Amino acid sequence: MKKIIILSVVIALIFCCFTSCTGYNKIMRDHLSDSNNYATFEVILNDICYLDSNTHQFVSNSNVSESSKGSAYFCVQFETYENVAVFIGGDPNKDIPIEEFVINFEITEENNKILYENGFYDDFALGDRITIAASHWIYMDTEFFYIAQVEYRGKVYLNFEEGLRNIVEMMNNDKSFF
Repeated sequence: MKKIIILSVVIALIFCCFTSCTGYNKIMRDHLSDSNNYATFEVILNDICYLDSNTHQFVSNSNVSESSKGSAYFCVQFETYENVAVFIGGDPNKDIPIEEFVINFEITEENNKILYENGFYDDFALGDRITIAASHWIYMDTEFFYIAQVEYRGKVYLNFEEGLRNIVEMMNNDKSFF
């Protein structure tokens, strides 16, 4: 009887481990690897942030020299309600001013290094318009808003092919079990 109880507990623990896997599953990798699932948007760059792992809040990164370390988030606003709708998964309330819809896009660590090396953080100013190519996918209540390309004043600081390749590599390094 004792062996049956222990075996049941072990099986339950193994089952819990397999069903609570983290990482990118095949559906995620397939979708985010497909260049057709990225669109180009002109946005206003309001802030560059990082995600505080303790508070799970976005924190403004006022030290641009630190911007090359780890992932970063571009906090942006759109100029049209139609572009906002793409990211919130429905029609935005037009009684709310467009400036209040701020969307956070992730720049993977490798893509962030490229932006830093290409001088993006030295060239831009908060409030400037930039052009981004980004994913706009919500899956399992999680936003997958990755930036694969950044252009500012006609200069491409992160090209799409390299940016997408780095996103795919990041996902492949963090595959889920299933």
